[in-house]
Parts: sequence; C-alpha cells; structure tokens
Amino acid sequence: SQMTHFKNFYESLQWWKLTPAFRDTTYADFTGKDDSYLLRDGNKTYIAYFAEPNTVTGTLEQMASTVYKAEWYNTRTGEYTLISEQVTPVNGQWAIPAKPDSLDWVLLVRSDQSALAPKLVVSSANQSTTINVQHGTLQLSAAVNVEHTAASVDWEVSNVDGTSTDAATIDQNGLLTALKNGVVRVTATQNVNGQLSAFKTVIITRQDKAAPPAKAQSLTVIDGGNEFLGNQQMLPVFAPNNT
Repeated sequence: SQMTHFKNFYESLQWWKLTPAFRDTTYADFTGKDDSYLLRDGNKTYIAYFAEPNTVTGTLEQMASTVYKAEWYNTRTGEYTLISEQVTPVNGQWAIPAKPDSLDWVLLVRSDQSALAPKLVVSSANQSTTINVQHGTLQLSAAVNVEHTAASVDWEVSNVDGTSTDAATIDQNGLLTALKNGVVRVTATQNVNGQLSAFKTVIITRQDKAAPPAKAQSLTVIDGGNEFLGNQQMLPVFAPNNT
C-alpha cells in the first residue's frame, strides 16, 4: 500500500519531464548524501526523497528569483503537509527545514512556472482494490493533484469497457456498494476549468457467499514441477485452501 502512494505521487506529476540529479551537488546539497535523491525540472520543480533515518535535509541550489510553494509528502499515508507558499530563495538557495520525523519523506517544491498540470486522482480507503464481503462497500475519494484538496466530482460505475453494469452501485459521496461478482470501473469527473476525469478499477468477489472469507493461516511455497530449460516453476499455497 505504501508503494501505491509513491505511484500516485509520481503519476500526479508530469514525471517524464523530471531529470534525476542523484548526488550531483549543482542543484542540491544534502546532508544525507547516500540516501537522499533529487529529481528536477530545470529550476521550476524540485522533488527530493529523503530516506535517512533522521530528520536532516540540506539545501536546494540554482533556484530562480521567484516564489515557490513547498510541501512534504508522507510516503506512508499519501498526505501532503504545507511548508510554505512563500518560499523565496536567497542567492538561488533555500535551506530545507527538518523532516517532520525520522522516517522517509518526499519534498515537493514548485514555482508558478512549474510544468505540473492539474490532474484528478482517485483513491480508495486503505488503497483497496477489492470487495470480498457480500454487499460490502468501499469508500472512494477524488482530489486534484495541484491543490491536494478533495474535489467535488460526479461518480459513475460501469464495466471495464464502459458499458453499464449491475455488479455495483455508487452514490454521489463516492461510496461503492457491491451487488454481484465482477470487475467494475469507478469514474470520477470534475467539470471545473475544463473537464478532469480519472478512474479506478475494483474487483468484486464472494457476492454469492454470505460468510466472510476465511483468513489465511499459513503460506507455503511448493515446487510446481514443469522444469524447462533450467527454470523451475514455484507456487504459493495458502491454507486453508478457501482463502
């Protein structure tokens, strides 16, 4: 689930415009040089990942003579914390404040000239992608990446190909309710400053079974046979077998 937060973070940016700087001190001087990494889009966007087990950071370099917005991104929750909307570099430098704690954090610093484009991002409670309880529900939400604030959207549920479905319903608060087994696509649409749209795919199972799924008690890796050209097929087996 934490890797999903990384995926959502970079997908919400025009990540293909970012250049890895790694340990090049031209654009940043980090205290933790072994576990701190920089991506940048010129001097418009700086993204720094700090993985040192402490709160130290460093300094951004070669910044423009303009105002930047700086935020922390929590890699464990997917939440943003505003540092300041009025970051003004001095001689092209800005001393990054200490991390909120000693765990890993991502720093996002961007100016008004940043190439970040507004994009709608759909999330679910606990990053879940499956409903496996009869008539179970899943709460979904939508936010615009630039503001990082909840967006007012219209919700729709359909089959993956866009055709109508009776496998689930969704209310205008984003609460998805399962009705039948299947795979559905939940789409959020915002008609503000041009239409933004995003979707999330949800797998629905066990709607024909009233009892909740059994919890796995063990996991064993077994030899699946089918040795071919030096490769061996291994299979993961959960017990009990109805998990």
